[in-house]
Amino acid sequence: MTPDQITRLSGYKAPGPDSICNIVFKECTNTLLPYLLHLFNAVFSHQVYFQPWRCFSTVVLRKPGKPNYSVPKAFCPIALLNTTGKLL
Repeated sequence: MTPDQITRLSGYKAPGPDSICNIVFKECTNTLLPYLLHLFNAVFSHQVYFQPWRCFSTVVLRKPGKPNYSVPKAFCPIALLNTTGKLL
């Protein structure tokens, strides 16, 4: 993992179930990078994926300007993933 990968995250997107915003990782990259490196290496070497990282929340948003909100096409589902899982 490189600092470049973290800085490419969009800073102010909505967080997932872990409530950790991308901006936290971006602002604390130098501090977190050594810990994340060991953590992610352990995930690969032990072949175990932390179960809460698999969790996500789905938020359904109304599409603006639709004349009828009683049809499914008038809505847009958004999946909010855990940030740490996205980095992995």
